Amino acid sequence: MREGRASLTALAVAAARALRADAPGGVLRPCSGDTLARRVLPGPLACPIAWMGPVRPVSAFLLSKLSLGLVDHVALRSARIDALIDDWVTGLLGQEPQLVVLGAGLDTRAHRLGSTAGLRVFEVDHPDSQRVKRARARGLPVVARALSYVDLDLTGPSLAARLAKTGHDPGQPSFWVMEGVAPYLSHEALAGILTDVVARSSAGSALALTYVTPDLAWLRRLPAFSEFTMNLIGEPVGGRYEPAAMRELLTDRGLRVERDEDTHDWARAAGVALPRLAYERMAFARSGPTAASRP
Repeated sequence: MREGRASLTALAVAAARALRADAPGGVLRPCSGDTLARRVLPGPLACPIAWMGPVRPVSAFLLSKLSLGLVDHVALRSARIDALIDDWVTGLLGQEPQLVVLGAGLDTRAHRLGSTAGLRVFEVDHPDSQRVKRARARGLPVVARALSYVDLDLTGPSLAARLAKTGHDPGQPSFWVMEGVAPYLSHEALAGILTDVVARSSAGSALALTYVTPDLAWLRRLPAFSEFTMNLIGEPVGGRYEPAAMRELLTDRGLRVERDEDTHDWARAAGVALPRLAYERMAFARSGPTAASRP
């Protein structure tokens, strides 16, 4: 990302969620619901979406087609992680669970997701992105029991040390979200973050991590263009993993992978129409001496 600015990918993800929130049609109708996404977007992005008004469903449909389903994919990915968090929380009665969103960008879960009501939520991201989120979220209700912003460049200092200074309790279970973050990290950076995640995870903790594979259509057909574009905006694409390699990376750090899904699996879980393309996969893993039942 460019110094002094919010991550462009964070803005794009929030815009996709805003476009698809409550918009009929496409693959998302039963699982759309991030109605706060537009409110955390900066004005130049939020205003056009607001002005669309009654034509927003048509605009969202057209953008979905033009993006080859990527707009739908982003909202579907978010909805799938929301569902996993909901199910995870129900199995932790009597505890004080925590939600840690790594590379949070303009995440709105602490403001809209009912299952965060008993959770302490930690949003971890680069200080520039955090500055935008704080400003745009000012005045929004907070559903979570508490919300803490953790300023940290994930490619830099120790995540474990930073969380230790901001009230995160390693003795309580945590749900760790890495949504759309791994592709922008080197293998070494991702391995270091996962080591810190395990170090601060008690029994019952879980991780949802999305990642891209080398055989994705847009990476296979347009590698030079896509890499040039991401480098140009200061957000180069780093690691790409085969499912077996991602499982090995997680297992080597003491995490047990319970499932590894792609976009089509998320659609089936939500009971919506299958998208044409699968842009990403997501590994769901647990830590601790015994794995709890699958959500």
